[in-house]
Amino acid sequence: MKFSNPRCLLKAHSAPCRKTTNEVWGLSLSDKDTDTFVTCGDDATLRVWSIKRHQQIKMVRTIMDAQMHEIAPDHRTNELQDCCRARCVAVDRDGEYIVVGFKDGTLRVYDKDLNQKQLTKNA
Repeated sequence: MKFSNPRCLLKAHSAPCRKTTNEVWGLSLSDKDTDTFVTCGDDATLRVWSIKRHQQIKMVRTIMDAQMHEIAPDHRTNELQDCCRARCVAVDRDGEYIVVGFKDGTLRVYDKDLNQKQLTKNA
C-alpha cells in the first residue's frame, strides 16, 4: 500500500508526562475576534483555535524563561517543570495580549502572534 500527500488529521494537547492527567486547564474566548479561542494545559503549549475552520491556527511552547532560554524538564523525572505547566489563560478585551498562569505561580504575557513579552514569578 502506498501513501501519498501525508496530512495532519488531529492536533490536540498532550503532555509527555504519564503520571498526571494531561488535562487542558485553561480556555478563553476573545471579545474582539469571535472566531477564535485560546487553550493551555499540562503539555507546555498555548494554542489558538478557529471556531469556523474547526482547527488550530497557532501554537507556541511555553518553555521559555525571562531571558528566552528554554527551560529543561526536571532532571530527576524528565517531566515538564511546574513553571511550564499552564493552569489558566485570559485574552484582553482588544485581543492584543494573552496572559497565562502556571502551576508554580509564574505569569507570562504573550502578544497576539504568541511572542512571549513578559514573565513574572511571585516569590
